[in-house]
Parts: sequence; C-alpha cells; structure tokens
Amino acid sequence: ELFCVDATNNFSRWKNAKFSGLLDAAGQEANAKRRHELLQKAEEILLDEMPIIPIYFESNRHRISPRICQWKANLLDYHLWQNIRLR
Repeated sequence: ELFCVDATNNFSRWKNAKFSGLLDAAGQEANAKRRHELLQKAEEILLDEMPIIPIYFESNRHRISPRICQWKANLLDYHLWQNIRLR
C-alpha cells in the first residue's frame, strides 16, 4: 500500500488510480484466490510503470544441523529459539 494515491508513506509521489482501485478491491475480497488475482494485477501495473527501482534484497543463509528439530524457515527470518530442540 506504499504506492497508493492517499498513502502517507508514498514518498515516490507515484499515482495510478487503477492500481489503488485493485488494492482496495483486494482488501475487501474474502475469496483468497480472487484476492491473489487482484494483487497480481496490481503488481503487474507497479512493475510495468516502475516508479521505484529495488536496489537491495536481503538474503540469509542458514546451515542447520540434522540434529536440530522444529526449526522452520520463514519470510521474516524470525525464530523462536525456545521452540528449537536438539536430537
């Protein structure tokens, strides 16, 4: 939502009414498949008009021993270490 017309954090000042409309529709859509389709269309508009250029992608690598149990990768790379066990 950083690129919506009325977003306070829209520092790019990019405006596209169709993009904002798709995000609004996705926010009100209860059907997950339909919501995904709406968000995908909005993403296509964003990538086509390219109001921003991503210059950095964070990546992490973890070498996990086979002895480790209950460690799960996640998008935020946030782990509750008290849930992790050794075999």
